[in-house]
Formats: sequence, structure tokens, C-alpha cells
Amino acid sequence: MTARARLVVGIWVVLLSMQPLSGETGKAGKGFKLVEIKVGYEARHDRFRFNFHNPSSFNTAAPVPHQFVQTYTADNHWGIVKANYLLLRIPWESEFGMTPQRTNYGDDYDTFYQPDGDVVVSGTTGNVSMREFSFAQRAWLGQLKGFSLGTGYQYLRVRSRFQFGNSFETHTKPPSGIFEKLPIQETTRSRVHEFYAAARREWHLTPRSFFSAELRYAPVAAAFLTTILPAKYPGEEINFLAKSTGLCARLALRVLTHSLPLEFFADYGRYWSYRQSEFRREAFALGMQVGWSAHP
Repeated sequence: MTARARLVVGIWVVLLSMQPLSGETGKAGKGFKLVEIKVGYEARHDRFRFNFHNPSSFNTAAPVPHQFVQTYTADNHWGIVKANYLLLRIPWESEFGMTPQRTNYGDDYDTFYQPDGDVVVSGTTGNVSMREFSFAQRAWLGQLKGFSLGTGYQYLRVRSRFQFGNSFETHTKPPSGIFEKLPIQETTRSRVHEFYAAARREWHLTPRSFFSAELRYAPVAAAFLTTILPAKYPGEEINFLAKSTGLCARLALRVLTHSLPLEFFADYGRYWSYRQSEFRREAFALGMQVGWSAHP
């Protein structure tokens, strides 16, 4: 088992062994009880950027300082399935999300600082076929002064394949440039593992409707980027890791009609890196969910 897998398993063992902070959920017993299940739609405006520094080479015998930057427009439509349930007297939430394949914009820049002072920039820009998948697991551990407090884990996977686009190579010594349009043989996989703490406050508007505000803080978000370049590095995968921190907020309006909960929400999230290797992301989403509730 890898160190990353041991960390994930250890966190969930700790969560499962914890008792709720309040005594309210203790009445539910230790068994499993499904409380609510919903399906939903989400339209997401999404931008993310990777920036890495590592020694590499461009027609040199030895590696030289090198900067690698990729940016993506990851706007897409999401289908969501979400379940709320009680397990070991703790309220849990599990959520799965998936997108169709969609063509967006992406670019890839490599900058090499050559020994003779020449700065070489080689890159591609153009259309990228993207498909995304996400999974989230959360536990609400209790109440404090009207706020629900919890912790959770979220996983995001993005597969991107560059299509026909622009390729270029520029030099500063002597100044020159080559620009072409050609098929871009590059595939990338982005995987983001996020551990966060959450706080939520609810306000009842009527006996069957309420408004809620939620804030999530992720002190650690580990972003892995894998690049596959079959023409340049056949049979090889190049892996990068960046660590960042993130802050996300949600506003939601929920209405209960008999056993059918209906929820409208708006999400905003932003991630910053605190090391030289960067993962930056900004996302805004509007969506709705509808389903079945055990508490009509």
C-alpha cells in the first residue's frame, strides 16, 4: 500500500471511530439508515492551471532550468448523484459526479533557459477533448453555536486529449520563431485529492423551506498531472505533483414537497499554491437537485 493510500485509509478509520459532538444523532443507533437520495444537474465555469519547474533539456547535453505551464478551460455540464445516510450514529454524505466529453481550450508552454543565454519557448494551443469524474465523502460530526461542523474528502479526475491546433517554437538568441498547425499528440490526466473541514448554517424560511450557507477550507489539496507524449517519449508517462490550499462556499435554497426535496445552489471555489510547483483553480457553478427524502 502506498503512502498516499495509507493516509486516506487512516483518515477514514479516525472518522469512523469518532463519536458525534452532539447527542442528537446518537438516537439513530449504530446501523445504516438511508435519509435522502438525490440526482442533480450542475453547469460549471472552471479554469485551472499547472506550473512546474524541473531540469530538462532542449538540444543540450545536460539538463537546463525548465518551466512547464498548462492551462485549461474546463467548462462543462455535470450530472450528480448524492446520498445522505446515518452510519455509526454519524450523518454522512456521498456524492458522485460525471460530465460528457466536451471540447474546450487548452495550452501547453515549455520554457528552456539555455546555457548560451537563449530562452526557448515551445508550446501548443488549441482545442482539447475533456471528460471529468468526481467523488466526495463527508461526515458531519456535530453542532457548535448553530453551525454544523464536518470534515471530508473530494477527488477530481480530468482526462484531456489535445486535438488539431497551433504549435510554435521561439528563440531569443537570435530572435526567431516557427509557427505551424498540426495534430497535437498529447494526452494528460489531472487528479486532485482534497481534504477539508466544513461549516454550515441553516435558516428556516417556512416550515418546509430553508436557506443555507456553507464554507469549506482545504489546507491540503494534492494535484497530480500526468502527461503522455507518444511521439516524443514513447511508452513513458511524465508525472508532476503540486500542493495547494483551497476555499469553497455554497449558498442553497431547499424546499420540501412531501417526500421530494428540491434544492437550488450556487458554488464558488478558489485554490492557491504555496510552493514553487503550482496548481491554481477557480470554479463557479449553478445547479439544482431533486430526489427522495425519508422525512416528508
